Amino acid sequence: MNDYKTFLLIASPSENHEGKRISALEMAKRRLNAGQWGFWAHTPHRAEIDQGDLCIVYLAGADGKQFVATARVTSVKPSLTKFNSDGDALTDQPVSILHLEDIDWFDKAVFIAEIKDALDFIPKGVSRWGCVLQRGVKKISSKDARTIVYAAKQTLNSMHLKSYPEIRNPNRK
Repeated sequence: MNDYKTFLLIASPSENHEGKRISALEMAKRRLNAGQWGFWAHTPHRAEIDQGDLCIVYLAGADGKQFVATARVTSVKPSLTKFNSDGDALTDQPVSILHLEDIDWFDKAVFIAEIKDALDFIPKGVSRWGCVLQRGVKKISSKDARTIVYAAKQTLNSMHLKSYPEIRNPNRK
């Protein structure tokens, strides 16, 4: 049995104070480069995430719909100072900040449309799954995490994935 949980961190497009659009990919890059991801008062599962948990980053929006990276949680702390990871994006001050390490960008992004039928958190037979991926964080099974990482054809000898031996064998129950 895993001693960690798995979550999707969902990056959505935003805009800056001048009205310029910021892509979901750019938002994810800013957060992952800083090793911080903000959680707001109504972010689901924020109280469940612990040190050592695995997160997979999903890009939402028209130019997204893909999984792009993994990261390991080092801590979740209250947001006591100004949150600068989002840069000039118009976002509210988060109530807590997820601190991340072992950030591993996939060599190849995984488009959800290509694997949605293999994912348990996506209802079967639906052509639209956006409502399932709203609100910033989604708890997923370790099987779904293995499916996503396997689809990315990630190099399995990376230090990050050694921390999660179950991912090396995606068919393991």
